[in-house]
Amino acid sequence: MSDSETTNPFSVLIEYQVRTENNSVGEWLDVWNDRGEDARVGEPETDAYVAAVNLADESNVLVFERYANGQSSLDSHIDRPAHGEL
Repeated sequence: MSDSETTNPFSVLIEYQVRTENNSVGEWLDVWNDRGEDARVGEPETDAYVAAVNLADESNVLVFERYANGQSSLDSHIDRPAHGEL
């Protein structure tokens, strides 16, 4: 991986399908909200971290994340203890 790939900003778009037999979408979003707050407070290199529920299938949640310094910012995000809770 080149230096520019490691340090240039990039965005991630992910769609999760909530396993509604295990928990509700509301419960999943509650955990997501706590995780987002943790990212806001503890991850200055995470520029955006938001989720949106799919109107056609409410068990699908679209997630947008933006990292200021590319892979190094994403690595810091993944290494935080709160990340494992999601």
